[in-house]
Amino acid sequence: MGGAGNSIPVKVLARLKFIMNVEAQYNTFVEGLKLIALPYEDQVKSMENFVDVPVEITSTFQDIFLIFPQLIRANFFSLDAIAAIIIAFNHMQG
Repeated sequence: MGGAGNSIPVKVLARLKFIMNVEAQYNTFVEGLKLIALPYEDQVKSMENFVDVPVEITSTFQDIFLIFPQLIRANFFSLDAIAAIIIAFNHMQG
């Protein structure tokens, strides 16, 4: 432990950092799903004029899908939610 008597143990700090990271990833995941779920017109409004919206939406879903396994391991989703997200991902891969 460190010098002060009220120091937080390193293992506790590591666990807190992990939890905060997973929660940040979950928030990123949810925001990505919200963007994908918007009607096309609202997706267009949410992006810069130069963005190719269909490409950006597909890229967003691929990016959030990369953090999906860690969120599953952290028990953020029910089995039904996991199945629905995988089905949506497979559909987008088309």
